[in-house]
Amino acid sequence: PKTVSAKKKSGADPTQNLRKQIKVLGKRLKQANENLKPLGKKKYLELYVDFKKRSKTLKAHLNDLNKNPGALSQKVTKNIIKNTDALSAVLKNVGKKPKKKKYQKVSLAIQSFSKMLKKTRS
Repeated sequence: PKTVSAKKKSGADPTQNLRKQIKVLGKRLKQANENLKPLGKKKYLELYVDFKKRSKTLKAHLNDLNKNPGALSQKVTKNIIKNTDALSAVLKNVGKKPKKKKYQKVSLAIQSFSKMLKKTRS
């Protein structure tokens, strides 16, 4: 009987964990947005606009995912949680000074995560 209740408990846990991760990722995107603003530096403006587009797309995918996370299989949910953690780590390590490498790294990470989410939703 104890193993059955443990399985039920872990079955509901990935959905809650996914919602928490989505919330954390949203905060990290907001922080990265603030840190990467190219204040007075026109050479980074194009990279910043690209970052904003990608993060907007990602937020749309996350909102779709957050509306109905129970529709996903447990394996897919765990994969999304793992990738969310990785992207959160990348966004957390973005420093205060905007640099071309930082923009490229963050944009690439966001783009690959968005593609993965798009594949799971379709």
